[in-house]
Amino acid sequence: MAVAGVFLLLIIALPMATAAVVLFAITGLAVNGAVLILSRGRWARMGLLGAAAFLVAIIPLGLYTLADPVLAAGALYLARRAWPLAALARSATRPPGPTATPAHRCAQPDQPARPLRLP
Repeated sequence: MAVAGVFLLLIIALPMATAAVVLFAITGLAVNGAVLILSRGRWARMGLLGAAAFLVAIIPLGLYTLADPVLAAGALYLARRAWPLAALARSATRPPGPTATPAHRCAQPDQPARPLRLP
């Protein structure tokens, strides 16, 4: 009985746990790469170079990766450019967005909201 348990652990559970760890690591690298690409300056360049290296590394995996050299070349082209602003940064030419309602005009938890008076 104990031999069967060890057998199941080594044959079934260990590969599944290893696959979960590898999947978690790949997901973490993908999220970090995306955050780097969306940042600015040297960090964006590092993210683009990492994306290009990843795309080149997965080319031997099959036919569905045949477009990866083109994508890697695009990432390398973008890595040569300067990125002074992050992708999600507010531009100096764009007007500021709406401001939040001041706290004194909001209904407090212990007070009911004031009714709207129409003219």
